Amino acid sequence: MNLLSFGFVPFMAVACAAYWASPARFRAHVLLVASLAFYAFWDALLLALLVASALANHAVVRELARPAGVLTASRRRAILRLGIGLQCALLFAFKYFAFFAGSARSLLEAAGLPATPLALDIAVPLGLSYFCLKAVAIQAETYLGRLPAAPTAIHHVVYLLFFPSLTAGPIDRPQPFLAQLDPAVRPSLRDSLRRGGDLLFVGAVKKLVIANHLAPAVDRAFAGDFAGAGSAALAAATYAFYIYADFSGYTDLARGCAACLGFDLAVNFRTPYGAHSPSEFWQRWHMSLSSWLRDYVFLPLGGAFRSRGRAYLNLVFTMLMAGLWHGASWMYILWGLYFGLLMVGHRALQPSLKRLRRRLHLRGRVRRATEVALSFSLVGFGWLIFRGDGPHQLVSAFANGPSVGAGDWRPFLTTVVPLALLMVLTDALGGRV
Repeated sequence: MNLLSFGFVPFMAVACAAYWASPARFRAHVLLVASLAFYAFWDALLLALLVASALANHAVVRELARPAGVLTASRRRAILRLGIGLQCALLFAFKYFAFFAGSARSLLEAAGLPATPLALDIAVPLGLSYFCLKAVAIQAETYLGRLPAAPTAIHHVVYLLFFPSLTAGPIDRPQPFLAQLDPAVRPSLRDSLRRGGDLLFVGAVKKLVIANHLAPAVDRAFAGDFAGAGSAALAAATYAFYIYADFSGYTDLARGCAACLGFDLAVNFRTPYGAHSPSEFWQRWHMSLSSWLRDYVFLPLGGAFRSRGRAYLNLVFTMLMAGLWHGASWMYILWGLYFGLLMVGHRALQPSLKRLRRRLHLRGRVRRATEVALSFSLVGFGWLIFRGDGPHQLVSAFANGPSVGAGDWRPFLTTVVPLALLMVLTDALGGRV
Protein backbone atom coordinates (compact mmCIF):
# COMPACT_ATOMS: atom_id res chain seq x y z
CA MET A 1 0.00 0.00 0.00
CA ASN A 2 1.19 3.52 -0.82
CA LEU A 3 -0.33 6.99 -0.85
CA LEU A 4 -1.71 6.45 -4.37
CA SER A 5 -3.25 3.02 -3.90
CA PHE A 6 -7.02 2.56 -3.74
CA GLY A 7 -6.77 0.99 -0.31
CA PHE A 8 -5.03 4.03 1.14
CA VAL A 9 -8.08 6.31 0.89
CA PRO A 10 -10.26 4.38 3.39
CA PHE A 11 -7.17 3.69 5.50
CA MET A 12 -6.39 7.40 5.71
CA ALA A 13 -10.01 8.25 6.44
CA VAL A 14 -10.13 5.80 9.36
CA ALA A 15 -6.75 6.95 10.69
CA CYS A 16 -7.76 10.60 10.47
CA ALA A 17 -11.11 10.02 12.17
CA ALA A 18 -9.53 7.96 14.95
CA TYR A 19 -6.79 10.56 15.47
CA TRP A 20 -9.10 13.54 15.84
CA ALA A 21 -11.65 11.60 17.91
CA SER A 22 -9.02 10.50 20.43
CA PRO A 23 -8.02 12.50 23.51
CA ALA A 24 -4.80 14.42 22.96
CA ARG A 25 -2.76 12.13 25.25
CA PHE A 26 -3.66 9.06 23.14
CA ARG A 27 -3.10 10.54 19.67
CA ALA A 28 0.51 9.37 19.50
CA HIS A 29 -0.77 5.84 20.16
CA VAL A 30 -3.21 6.19 17.25
CA LEU A 31 -0.36 7.28 14.97
CA LEU A 32 1.74 4.35 16.15
CA VAL A 33 -1.00 1.83 15.36
CA ALA A 34 -1.72 3.48 12.00
CA SER A 35 1.95 3.50 11.01
CA LEU A 36 2.44 -0.13 12.01
CA ALA A 37 -0.71 -1.15 10.15
CA PHE A 38 0.35 0.79 7.05
CA TYR A 39 3.67 -1.05 7.00
CA ALA A 40 2.13 -4.43 7.84
CA PHE A 41 0.09 -4.24 4.63
CA TRP A 42 3.40 -4.40 2.78
CA ASP A 43 5.42 -6.90 4.85
CA ALA A 44 4.80 -7.78 8.50
CA LEU A 45 8.11 -9.65 8.87
CA LEU A 46 10.20 -6.69 7.73
CA LEU A 47 8.07 -4.48 9.96
CA ALA A 48 9.29 -6.51 12.92
CA LEU A 49 12.86 -5.87 11.80
CA LEU A 50 12.34 -2.10 11.63
CA VAL A 51 10.54 -2.01 14.98
CA ALA A 52 13.46 -3.89 16.55
CA SER A 53 15.87 -1.42 14.95
CA ALA A 54 13.77 1.50 16.20
CA LEU A 55 13.80 0.16 19.75
CA ALA A 56 17.57 -0.36 19.58
CA ASN A 57 17.88 3.20 18.34
CA HIS A 58 15.76 4.35 21.25
CA ALA A 59 18.09 2.60 23.69
CA VAL A 60 21.06 4.41 22.12
CA VAL A 61 19.28 7.79 22.32
CA ARG A 62 18.36 7.21 25.97
CA GLU A 63 22.02 6.59 26.78
CA LEU A 64 23.12 9.68 24.89
CA ALA A 65 20.50 11.76 26.71
CA ARG A 66 21.78 10.88 30.18
CA PRO A 67 22.74 13.93 32.31
CA ALA A 68 26.15 15.51 31.85
CA GLY A 69 28.84 13.84 33.88
CA VAL A 70 27.21 10.42 34.00
CA LEU A 71 29.08 9.28 30.89
CA THR A 72 32.57 10.30 29.87
CA ALA A 73 33.04 12.06 26.54
CA SER A 74 34.78 9.02 25.07
CA ARG A 75 31.96 6.76 26.26
CA ARG A 76 29.34 9.00 24.62
CA ARG A 77 31.30 9.01 21.35
CA ALA A 78 31.55 5.23 21.46
CA ILE A 79 27.77 4.91 21.97
CA LEU A 80 27.10 7.30 19.11
CA ARG A 81 29.43 5.38 16.80
CA LEU A 82 27.75 2.12 17.80
CA GLY A 83 24.29 3.53 17.09
CA ILE A 84 25.27 4.98 13.72
CA GLY A 85 27.14 1.79 12.88
CA LEU A 86 24.03 -0.30 13.53
CA GLN A 87 21.96 1.84 11.15
CA CYS A 88 24.66 1.79 8.48
CA ALA A 89 24.98 -1.98 8.82
CA LEU A 90 21.23 -2.39 8.39
CA LEU A 91 21.24 -0.19 5.30
CA PHE A 92 24.27 -1.92 3.80
CA ALA A 93 23.00 -5.44 4.43
CA PHE A 94 19.65 -4.91 2.72
CA LYS A 95 20.36 -2.27 0.10
CA TYR A 96 24.01 -2.48 -0.91
CA PHE A 97 25.55 -5.84 -0.07
CA ALA A 98 24.19 -7.62 -3.14
CA PHE A 99 25.30 -4.75 -5.38
CA PHE A 100 28.88 -4.61 -4.12
CA ALA A 101 29.16 -8.40 -3.93
CA GLY A 102 27.93 -8.67 -7.53
CA SER A 103 30.36 -5.96 -8.66
CA ALA A 104 33.26 -7.74 -6.95
CA ARG A 105 32.27 -11.01 -8.60
CA SER A 106 32.17 -9.33 -12.02
CA LEU A 107 35.65 -7.90 -11.48
CA LEU A 108 37.01 -11.32 -10.52
CA GLU A 109 35.44 -12.90 -13.61
CA ALA A 110 36.84 -10.14 -15.84
CA ALA A 111 40.29 -10.81 -14.39
CA GLY A 112 39.94 -14.53 -15.07
CA LEU A 113 39.85 -15.40 -11.36
CA PRO A 114 37.43 -17.88 -9.78
CA ALA A 115 34.30 -16.29 -8.36
CA THR A 116 31.73 -17.97 -6.18
CA PRO A 117 28.19 -17.66 -7.63
CA LEU A 118 25.85 -15.58 -5.51
CA ALA A 119 22.11 -16.06 -5.28
CA LEU A 120 21.01 -12.94 -3.44
CA ASP A 121 17.42 -11.82 -3.69
CA ILE A 122 16.83 -9.81 -0.54
CA ALA A 123 13.68 -7.74 -0.12
CA VAL A 124 14.57 -4.20 0.91
CA PRO A 125 12.38 -2.93 3.77
CA LEU A 126 9.99 -0.22 2.63
CA GLY A 127 11.37 3.26 3.31
CA LEU A 128 14.63 1.90 4.74
CA SER A 129 16.75 4.77 3.39
CA TYR A 130 14.52 7.38 5.05
CA PHE A 131 14.23 5.34 8.24
CA CYS A 132 18.01 5.08 8.68
CA LEU A 133 18.64 8.76 7.98
CA LYS A 134 16.06 9.80 10.58
CA ALA A 135 17.52 7.31 13.05
CA VAL A 136 20.98 8.84 12.62
CA ALA A 137 19.54 12.36 12.89
CA ILE A 138 17.89 11.75 16.26
CA GLN A 139 21.09 10.16 17.59
CA ALA A 140 23.23 13.08 16.40
CA GLU A 141 20.84 15.74 17.70
CA THR A 142 20.71 14.05 21.10
CA TYR A 143 24.50 13.73 21.22
CA LEU A 144 24.89 17.43 20.42
CA GLY A 145 22.41 18.37 23.13
CA ARG A 146 19.86 19.88 20.76
CA LEU A 147 16.98 17.70 21.96
CA PRO A 148 15.59 18.89 25.29
CA ALA A 149 15.02 15.29 26.45
CA ALA A 150 14.94 11.76 25.12
CA PRO A 151 11.55 10.99 23.56
CA THR A 152 9.38 8.19 24.82
CA ALA A 153 9.63 4.88 22.99
CA ILE A 154 6.24 5.48 21.37
CA HIS A 155 7.18 8.96 20.16
CA HIS A 156 10.52 7.66 18.90
CA VAL A 157 8.95 4.87 16.84
CA VAL A 158 6.27 7.21 15.47
CA TYR A 159 8.99 9.63 14.36
CA LEU A 160 10.86 6.90 12.52
CA LEU A 161 7.81 5.14 11.00
CA PHE A 162 5.36 8.01 10.49
CA PHE A 163 3.39 6.56 7.59
CA PRO A 164 2.76 9.64 5.37
CA SER A 165 6.51 10.30 4.99
CA LEU A 166 7.80 6.74 5.28
CA THR A 167 8.29 5.94 1.61
CA ALA A 168 9.50 9.21 0.06
CA GLY A 169 10.14 11.72 2.82
CA PRO A 170 10.59 14.47 3.62
CA ILE A 171 13.30 13.64 6.17
CA ASP A 172 12.02 15.68 9.08
CA ARG A 173 14.36 16.62 11.91
CA PRO A 174 13.38 15.18 15.28
CA GLN A 175 12.91 18.47 17.13
CA PRO A 176 9.99 19.96 15.16
CA PHE A 177 8.32 16.59 14.64
CA LEU A 178 8.50 15.48 18.28
CA ALA A 179 7.27 18.90 19.42
CA GLN A 180 4.08 18.31 17.43
CA LEU A 181 3.52 15.04 19.29
CA ASP A 182 3.25 16.93 22.58
CA PRO A 183 -0.33 16.49 23.92
CA ALA A 184 -0.29 20.18 24.86
CA VAL A 185 -0.13 21.09 21.18
CA ARG A 186 -3.72 21.39 19.95
CA PRO A 187 -3.90 21.96 16.19
CA SER A 188 -7.13 23.20 14.66
CA LEU A 189 -9.13 20.48 12.93
CA ARG A 190 -10.60 22.92 10.43
CA ASP A 191 -7.27 24.54 9.52
CA SER A 192 -5.53 21.16 9.33
CA LEU A 193 -8.07 19.70 6.94
CA ARG A 194 -8.13 22.85 4.79
CA ARG A 195 -4.35 22.95 4.45
CA GLY A 196 -4.16 19.20 3.99
CA GLY A 197 -6.78 19.34 1.25
CA ASP A 198 -4.87 22.09 -0.58
CA LEU A 199 -1.62 20.10 -0.49
CA LEU A 200 -3.38 16.92 -1.58
CA PHE A 201 -4.90 18.74 -4.55
CA VAL A 202 -1.55 20.20 -5.64
CA GLY A 203 0.19 16.85 -5.18
CA ALA A 204 -2.48 14.98 -7.13
CA VAL A 205 -2.22 17.38 -10.07
CA LYS A 206 1.58 17.07 -10.15
CA LYS A 207 1.68 13.31 -9.70
CA LEU A 208 -1.43 12.03 -11.45
CA VAL A 209 -1.91 14.60 -14.19
CA ILE A 210 1.56 15.93 -15.03
CA ALA A 211 4.00 13.16 -14.05
CA ASN A 212 1.83 10.28 -15.25
CA HIS A 213 1.34 11.92 -18.64
CA LEU A 214 5.05 12.74 -18.96
CA ALA A 215 6.13 9.18 -18.10
CA PRO A 216 5.47 7.73 -21.61
CA ALA A 217 7.41 10.62 -23.18
CA VAL A 218 10.34 9.86 -20.86
CA ASP A 219 10.27 6.18 -21.75
CA ARG A 220 10.31 7.01 -25.47
CA ALA A 221 13.13 9.55 -25.08
CA PHE A 222 15.35 7.05 -23.26
CA ALA A 223 14.31 3.96 -25.26
CA GLY A 224 17.67 3.70 -27.03
CA ASP A 225 20.78 5.64 -27.94
CA PHE A 226 20.26 9.32 -28.69
CA ALA A 227 20.26 10.57 -32.27
CA GLY A 228 22.54 13.39 -31.15
CA ALA A 229 23.06 16.15 -28.60
CA GLY A 230 19.74 17.77 -29.56
CA SER A 231 17.79 14.60 -28.80
CA ALA A 232 19.69 14.19 -25.54
CA ALA A 233 18.83 17.77 -24.55
CA LEU A 234 15.11 17.19 -25.21
CA ALA A 235 15.27 13.92 -23.25
CA ALA A 236 16.98 15.67 -20.34
CA ALA A 237 14.38 18.46 -20.27
CA THR A 238 11.53 15.93 -20.45
CA TYR A 239 12.92 13.91 -17.58
CA ALA A 240 13.70 17.04 -15.56
CA PHE A 241 10.05 18.09 -15.66
CA TYR A 242 8.87 14.54 -15.03
CA ILE A 243 11.02 13.79 -11.99
CA TYR A 244 10.21 17.12 -10.40
CA ALA A 245 6.46 16.68 -10.91
CA ASP A 246 6.63 13.08 -9.72
CA PHE A 247 8.83 13.57 -6.66
CA SER A 248 7.52 16.92 -5.47
CA GLY A 249 3.97 15.75 -6.18
CA TYR A 250 4.39 12.69 -3.98
CA THR A 251 5.97 14.87 -1.30
CA ASP A 252 3.00 17.23 -1.44
CA LEU A 253 0.69 14.24 -0.99
CA ALA A 254 2.73 13.14 2.04
CA ARG A 255 2.66 16.64 3.50
CA GLY A 256 -1.06 16.84 2.78
CA CYS A 257 -1.79 13.58 4.62
CA ALA A 258 0.34 14.76 7.54
CA ALA A 259 -1.44 18.13 7.56
CA CYS A 260 -4.80 16.36 7.80
CA LEU A 261 -3.44 14.85 11.03
CA GLY A 262 -2.30 18.23 12.31
CA PHE A 263 1.38 17.86 11.39
CA ASP A 264 3.49 20.32 9.47
CA LEU A 265 6.25 18.44 7.63
CA ALA A 266 9.32 20.11 6.18
CA VAL A 267 9.15 21.80 2.77
CA ASN A 268 11.22 19.64 0.41
CA PHE A 269 11.27 21.65 -2.83
CA ARG A 270 11.40 25.35 -3.63
CA THR A 271 11.37 25.97 -7.42
CA PRO A 272 14.70 24.17 -7.94
CA TYR A 273 14.91 24.91 -11.65
CA GLY A 274 14.97 28.61 -10.83
CA ALA A 275 18.38 28.14 -9.21
CA HIS A 276 21.27 30.32 -10.38
CA SER A 277 23.95 27.70 -9.79
CA PRO A 278 24.36 23.95 -9.13
CA SER A 279 24.98 24.69 -5.44
CA GLU A 280 21.78 26.70 -5.20
CA PHE A 281 19.92 23.90 -6.97
CA TRP A 282 20.76 21.60 -4.06
CA GLN A 283 19.47 24.24 -1.65
CA ARG A 284 16.11 24.02 -3.43
CA TRP A 285 15.91 20.33 -4.47
CA HIS A 286 15.13 17.56 -1.94
CA MET A 287 15.97 20.12 0.72
CA SER A 288 15.57 17.76 3.66
CA LEU A 289 18.16 15.38 2.19
CA SER A 290 20.50 18.24 1.27
CA SER A 291 20.42 19.66 4.79
CA TRP A 292 20.88 16.16 6.26
CA LEU A 293 23.97 15.58 4.13
CA ARG A 294 25.31 19.02 5.07
CA ASP A 295 24.83 18.58 8.82
CA TYR A 296 25.72 14.90 9.24
CA VAL A 297 28.28 14.26 6.47
CA PHE A 298 29.82 17.46 5.11
CA LEU A 299 30.24 19.38 8.39
CA PRO A 300 31.52 16.41 10.47
CA LEU A 301 34.17 15.89 7.78
CA GLY A 302 35.34 19.45 8.38
CA GLY A 303 33.04 21.29 5.97
CA ALA A 304 34.65 24.28 4.32
CA PHE A 305 36.47 25.39 7.46
CA ARG A 306 39.80 23.75 6.66
CA SER A 307 41.97 24.08 3.56
CA ARG A 308 40.34 24.71 0.22
CA GLY A 309 41.46 21.33 -1.09
CA ARG A 310 40.01 19.55 1.95
CA ALA A 311 36.75 21.45 1.54
CA TYR A 312 36.52 20.36 -2.10
CA LEU A 313 37.27 16.76 -1.15
CA ASN A 314 34.58 16.87 1.54
CA LEU A 315 32.08 18.21 -0.97
CA VAL A 316 32.83 15.52 -3.56
CA PHE A 317 32.58 12.77 -0.93
CA THR A 318 29.26 14.16 0.32
CA MET A 319 27.78 14.15 -3.17
CA LEU A 320 29.09 10.63 -3.77
CA MET A 321 27.12 9.60 -0.68
CA ALA A 322 24.09 11.42 -2.11
CA GLY A 323 24.36 9.42 -5.30
CA LEU A 324 24.81 6.11 -3.51
CA TRP A 325 21.89 6.86 -1.19
CA HIS A 326 19.57 7.07 -4.21
CA GLY A 327 20.28 3.48 -5.22
CA ALA A 328 22.74 0.63 -5.58
CA SER A 329 24.02 1.46 -9.05
CA TRP A 330 27.24 2.74 -10.55
CA MET A 331 25.24 5.28 -12.54
CA TYR A 332 23.93 6.80 -9.30
CA ILE A 333 27.48 6.95 -7.98
CA LEU A 334 28.59 8.60 -11.24
CA TRP A 335 25.70 11.06 -10.88
CA GLY A 336 26.86 11.97 -7.37
CA LEU A 337 30.46 12.35 -8.57
CA TYR A 338 29.29 14.58 -11.43
CA PHE A 339 27.46 16.93 -9.07
CA GLY A 340 30.34 16.94 -6.61
CA LEU A 341 32.83 17.95 -9.31
CA LEU A 342 30.33 20.42 -10.77
CA MET A 343 29.88 22.18 -7.43
CA VAL A 344 33.64 22.20 -6.80
CA GLY A 345 34.22 23.66 -10.26
CA HIS A 346 31.60 26.34 -9.69
CA ARG A 347 33.24 27.40 -6.41
CA ALA A 348 36.76 27.31 -7.81
CA LEU A 349 35.82 29.36 -10.89
CA GLN A 350 33.94 32.14 -9.06
CA PRO A 351 36.63 34.81 -9.72
CA SER A 352 36.77 33.92 -13.42
CA LEU A 353 32.98 33.89 -13.71
CA LYS A 354 32.77 37.36 -12.16
CA ARG A 355 35.27 38.71 -14.67
CA LEU A 356 33.37 37.03 -17.53
CA ARG A 357 30.10 38.61 -16.40
CA ARG A 358 31.73 42.05 -16.40
CA ARG A 359 33.19 41.56 -19.87
CA LEU A 360 29.86 40.40 -21.28
CA HIS A 361 28.01 43.20 -19.43
CA LEU A 362 25.58 40.72 -17.91
CA ARG A 363 23.42 42.56 -15.41
CA GLY A 364 19.95 42.42 -13.93
CA ARG A 365 17.39 40.19 -15.56
CA VAL A 366 19.66 39.19 -18.42
CA ARG A 367 22.27 37.94 -15.99
CA ARG A 368 19.70 36.06 -13.90
CA ALA A 369 18.11 34.46 -16.95
CA THR A 370 21.51 33.41 -18.26
CA GLU A 371 22.51 31.88 -14.94
CA VAL A 372 19.21 30.02 -14.59
CA ALA A 373 19.43 28.66 -18.15
CA LEU A 374 23.03 27.51 -17.65
CA SER A 375 22.24 25.95 -14.29
CA PHE A 376 19.25 24.10 -15.75
CA SER A 377 21.42 22.79 -18.59
CA LEU A 378 24.06 21.48 -16.18
CA VAL A 379 21.43 19.88 -13.95
CA GLY A 380 19.79 18.41 -17.04
CA PHE A 381 22.99 16.65 -18.03
CA GLY A 382 23.02 15.19 -14.54
CA TRP A 383 19.53 13.83 -15.16
CA LEU A 384 20.86 12.06 -18.26
CA ILE A 385 23.28 10.21 -15.99
CA PHE A 386 20.61 9.54 -13.36
CA ARG A 387 18.00 8.16 -15.76
CA GLY A 388 20.24 6.79 -18.53
CA ASP A 389 20.71 3.11 -19.25
CA GLY A 390 24.48 3.30 -19.07
CA PRO A 391 27.61 5.08 -20.31
CA HIS A 392 26.89 4.02 -23.90
CA GLN A 393 23.78 6.19 -23.93
CA LEU A 394 25.76 9.21 -22.70
CA VAL A 395 28.37 8.65 -25.40
CA SER A 396 25.66 8.62 -28.09
CA ALA A 397 24.65 12.14 -27.05
CA PHE A 398 27.99 13.45 -28.31
CA ALA A 399 29.01 10.88 -30.91
CA ASN A 400 26.29 11.89 -33.37
CA GLY A 401 26.77 15.65 -33.28
CA PRO A 402 24.08 18.23 -32.47
CA SER A 403 21.31 16.50 -34.42
CA VAL A 404 17.76 15.89 -33.22
CA GLY A 405 15.79 12.77 -34.07
CA ALA A 406 13.00 13.19 -36.61
CA GLY A 407 10.29 12.26 -34.13
CA ASP A 408 11.65 14.11 -31.07
CA TRP A 409 10.36 17.65 -31.57
CA ARG A 410 6.68 16.91 -32.05
CA PRO A 411 5.97 15.08 -28.74
CA PHE A 412 8.13 17.59 -26.89
CA LEU A 413 6.15 20.58 -28.20
CA THR A 414 2.71 19.00 -27.99
CA THR A 415 3.05 17.14 -24.67
CA VAL A 416 6.04 18.20 -22.64
CA VAL A 417 5.83 21.98 -23.06
CA PRO A 418 2.10 22.29 -22.11
CA LEU A 419 2.56 20.01 -19.09
CA ALA A 420 5.66 21.94 -18.04
CA LEU A 421 3.65 25.18 -18.14
CA LEU A 422 0.90 23.52 -16.09
CA MET A 423 3.55 22.43 -13.60
CA VAL A 424 4.79 26.02 -13.25
CA LEU A 425 1.25 27.18 -12.46
CA THR A 426 0.66 24.31 -10.03
CA ASP A 427 4.00 24.97 -8.35
CA ALA A 428 3.07 28.61 -7.87
CA LEU A 429 -0.19 27.53 -6.23
CA GLY A 430 1.64 25.01 -4.05
CA GLY A 431 4.09 27.67 -2.90
CA ARG A 432 1.23 29.48 -1.18
CA VAL A 433 0.08 26.43 0.80
